[in-house]
Amino acid sequence: MTRCEQTAVRCGPQQGFTLIEVLVASGLMAIVMMGLQSLLVTTIRANTLANTTTAATTLAQQKIELLRNTAYSSVALTSGTSDTVSPYTRTWVITNGPATNTKSVTVSVSWPAANGTQTVQLNTILTN
Repeated sequence: MTRCEQTAVRCGPQQGFTLIEVLVASGLMAIVMMGLQSLLVTTIRANTLANTTTAATTLAQQKIELLRNTAYSSVALTSGTSDTVSPYTRTWVITNGPATNTKSVTVSVSWPAANGTQTVQLNTILTN
């Protein structure tokens, strides 16, 4: 019997991993996976906010375009008209503009979010 066979000492080229090496590698992988999981959650939240903000901005832009395509004399001065496109609430205010023959338009779109109500606001000036 050789010395290597009598003791637990490695002799010659042996392949494989020891239990300690496997446990250390598993621990490191677990730490990396926990970090990636929190990154994934943050990314999903950011994408959701971006999608809802884009939809709200599109609704506000549609209202501004509708008012721009309406005859200037037909655009009445209002102090706060609104409509709802679930879950968004669109509100617009039309006032006299900064110069003669102009009207100032402010369109706000708000929606409920996990951290409170979010709002997008667009402003434009209509001319005669």
